[in-house]
Amino acid sequence: MLSRLSSISRQVVKPCAAVASQRCFSVSTKDDNKYAWHKTAWPAWQMYKDKAGESGATMFTVGLAAYLLSKEIFIINDEVLLIFAMGGTGYQLAKAAGPVVGKMLDERRNAILDKMNKGRIAQLSSLENAIEAAKEGEAALVDRKEYFDVMKENNEMRLEIEYRRRLEEVESEVQKRLDYQVDLQNLEQNIEEDHISSWVESHVVNSITAKHETDAIAQCINDLNALAATTKAA
Repeated sequence: MLSRLSSISRQVVKPCAAVASQRCFSVSTKDDNKYAWHKTAWPAWQMYKDKAGESGATMFTVGLAAYLLSKEIFIINDEVLLIFAMGGTGYQLAKAAGPVVGKMLDERRNAILDKMNKGRIAQLSSLENAIEAAKEGEAALVDRKEYFDVMKENNEMRLEIEYRRRLEEVESEVQKRLDYQVDLQNLEQNIEEDHISSWVESHVVNSITAKHETDAIAQCINDLNALAATTKAA
């Protein structure tokens, strides 16, 4: 029984956690929903207002105060007046200095939130970049077969080019050797021809005698005379 009463009393006195997490925490302006928490913070009070109406809650408060005063449960003395005076003074000070201090605190809060948001945005950007990189990696994995085929074809093309280059190099070297052999044969042939012609010429010259020279000169004179006669007759 005591535990049940304790839980009920905690539920009546305890504020609503959902309201505390959802309300606006600004303390500088009334437009920021500064006093909205008291309307739904205590569920039992809100339930009573829903049942009795708005005037019922006011009458309950006035009746409770009158009962406490009439039964001398709550006695107004000098200390109570001092509390009222101090409360009024504190209220006026809060009303005068509250907006300035609240604005300063809101600016400080906004600065902290902006700083935290910058870090959050930077972290989100880095995560998005990592996600994009991962997606590109997945796309590369999807196209890996085509990529390997292209690499294989490129390797085969390079091997074919190297093979043809080496064939051309071998052909060029063989052509050089053949040209060398042809040049060597031509040189040997020219040397042999020069040698043979020189040898024949020397033997022909050596075989000519004085009589042969006289006969050759006489034959030349006869040929010239015949040519002259033919020219004169024409």
